[in-house]
Amino acid sequence: MGLRIREALGVEKAGFKEKRNGERYLRLRSQASRDGRSRVPLKHRKEGQGRDVPVPDYVWDMATDLPDGPLCPGPSTRYMQYHTAHQRFTAITGALQIDGYTTHSLRHQFASECLDDGMNVVDLSAVLRHADPSVTLRTYVHAMPDAEARTRAMMNAHWTAAPELKAAA
Repeated sequence: MGLRIREALGVEKAGFKEKRNGERYLRLRSQASRDGRSRVPLKHRKEGQGRDVPVPDYVWDMATDLPDGPLCPGPSTRYMQYHTAHQRFTAITGALQIDGYTTHSLRHQFASECLDDGMNVVDLSAVLRHADPSVTLRTYVHAMPDAEARTRAMMNAHWTAAPELKAAA
């Protein structure tokens, strides 16, 4: 869903909300502290500032079945410590022999997949809560592997026939 790791670690079941029109979202106003003992303001935000994050149905369904409280509790702290999450991620990627990735790579993957599926950079910037779309452009936009094929498909969809040429007099 594009969350930073400490944002994800600080998510509580109570943050899952539903609008009157049925849209489901996560109200994100804080993140877990590094030591997992409390929640602190989001990165680059003041207390209480945050964002609402769209929630896919499968995440909503999983959260519905969880007990109240943090989704990632720590063994001896309210929230899982950043260090613990980082170690687990490193252990999993190491066991799978996947090199060069960090927990932040998950956010990058989310952004790349959104762009690859045709999401507007301005909309993605809002979901990621970047102050300006230029941050999203600098950080996440790069040529997608199928850029030429998608460009060709777009042109074919918009211009299905060759323009008629007037015969020379």
